[in-house]
Amino acid sequence: MFEEYEDILTTDELAQMLRLNVRTVIKLAKEGQLPAARIASQFRFSKEKILEWLDLQMNKNQYSDDLLADMEKGEMEKTISLYKFLVPEHIELNLKATKKDQALEEMVALGTKSGLVKNAEELLKSIRMREELNSTGLENGIAFPHPRQTNWLMVKNIVVLIGISKAGIEFNALDQKPTQLIIMLAIPILPLHLQILSHIARIFRDTGIKDQILAASDPKQVIEIIKAREESLAKVAETK
Repeated sequence: MFEEYEDILTTDELAQMLRLNVRTVIKLAKEGQLPAARIASQFRFSKEKILEWLDLQMNKNQYSDDLLADMEKGEMEKTISLYKFLVPEHIELNLKATKKDQALEEMVALGTKSGLVKNAEELLKSIRMREELNSTGLENGIAFPHPRQTNWLMVKNIVVLIGISKAGIEFNALDQKPTQLIIMLAIPILPLHLQILSHIARIFRDTGIKDQILAASDPKQVIEIIKAREESLAKVAETK
């Protein structure tokens, strides 16, 4: 869980949290790419600042594909499969919302209806607080709303929900264009949260995936589209 990590992290702890090699973390800190403080010869990292940095980099789409690939890897050095977290009940093909806050409410309601969410009020409150800090609306009509911190009192299981608005919703996106595809996450296990977020970023670097999903006629088709994209990424990884 998020709470398992202290407010100040060592290099080893941050490497574990981000699923990165310790040498990679040190390199990023030395280059100034990671917010860090140097105490004697050791780096120390603020958990809050690291989370802010992660969100900012995701919003700016500044992660390299190799770095995202490293962050996807779990303890067994294997990437996760997003489609395995999805069932048709987790996908809404026609969001009724016309405004951002309505969309967040509708997505949380979808999670409650499908049995993933325990405390809809607290989850929605946490997601709204995260959006007030910085919109999760990215370019190309995609948004990844998620709470800054999640716990098992809010959710019963890992929450991955997909909502589609073909008309588009004003989401304060980076390019100021309407958001059509919303992927909501609520994951109490911090390394897994980062792992899935990194994985989703790689999936949707192919802008054609969003268009395929928008054209889907049923939720099962959405899952198949994501599965096919993941299989394609896995084949690329095997050749490296």
